[in-house]
Amino acid sequence: MKINKLEFSNHEVLNDLAIDFTDETGNPLDIVVFIGDNGTGKTRLLEAIVEVFNDWRPDSKNINDTEVANDYLSISLDESFEKSIKASIKQNVWTYYKDIPAESPQIVWMPTGLNIKETSTNPPTSKVTLVESASDWNLKTVSDYIVDIIDTAVYDNKDVAPRVVIKKMATELNDIFDLLNLSFELTGVTVDNGKTPKFRNILSNEEFDINSLSSGEKHLFLSILSLKRLKVNNAIIIIDEPETSLHPEWQRKIIDVYKNVGKNNQLIIATHSPLIVGSVPSESIRILSRNEAGRVEITHQDADDQTYGKSVEDILKITMDLASLRNEETTRKLDRARTLLEIGAYDSADYKELIAELQNQLGSADRDIMRIEMQKSVRMRENAENN
Repeated sequence: MKINKLEFSNHEVLNDLAIDFTDETGNPLDIVVFIGDNGTGKTRLLEAIVEVFNDWRPDSKNINDTEVANDYLSISLDESFEKSIKASIKQNVWTYYKDIPAESPQIVWMPTGLNIKETSTNPPTSKVTLVESASDWNLKTVSDYIVDIIDTAVYDNKDVAPRVVIKKMATELNDIFDLLNLSFELTGVTVDNGKTPKFRNILSNEEFDINSLSSGEKHLFLSILSLKRLKVNNAIIIIDEPETSLHPEWQRKIIDVYKNVGKNNQLIIATHSPLIVGSVPSESIRILSRNEAGRVEITHQDADDQTYGKSVEDILKITMDLASLRNEETTRKLDRARTLLEIGAYDSADYKELIAELQNQLGSADRDIMRIEMQKSVRMRENAENN
């Protein structure tokens, strides 16, 4: 199941915004990435989608075949909503299942900065929900996530030796992260002082436990393995700022990792990371901004301004109108040097002093300085030819 379109009505932030989630052929996109300045409602938009599905109940009157809605948002889907939910209703996925078994939940909501909660001692709620929210997951640590996945596999394969199952699961989990070129790999579980995942440094072959991983590495395992534990297939996965705590190299590749967890999923993401934007095609990008009246507007990225594979600077220029990545003072100096060059004042003391300052600060091999000096040479040659 995937979303085709959102239509807001009198929403407190997004007003009457309509957002298309389809490609040029009318098919729903597998990935939709929202970008925009702070205060344009990216997170509120994701929360609104979650709220609509959370409002659903078996006796709801807000179902119209391929549409689900509440008072302020209507969501159009690519297949029968009623048919889909009958195949996948779950409660508290970690501890309790409804009578109707399911392979995966319909909606997974991963807000910014996943925090692992202490294990709850309360019984599962009787409320039926289609949404699995990361803020409600009750495993205590990242270690618990990994151990739980392996224990489940061992339990489900009672006719196979546990060591064989554990080795197979470790390989399967390592394969998910293969794109990230991690310097370590999961090897299994130790039972010393309770079950704990074991890792091996690929270069030194030294083994260590999960406590030696950095906070960024733990966060990475938490976000990806939670989806693995849910066995997400045909699900809508909504993620707010997946770049949180991730090294830039991982930000470039994290979308491909999410795509490799499960099948036929739709990723809906809000991000500030140009590295993530550069990992998806322009057709997947939706830009939120405010017009002169202060109302939120949505624009699709121009197909001619392709973002996939572009540099960070190019992406920021294309999608966010950010002219420079340099600090304000350096940008001002470079702009002043270009202005002097344009008016032919490249022999002036002002120009020479400015270039000397920039070369001392940035080095003569700096890209912008080299461009300015090359343009100066061109102008000098043109002037000599004209005279």
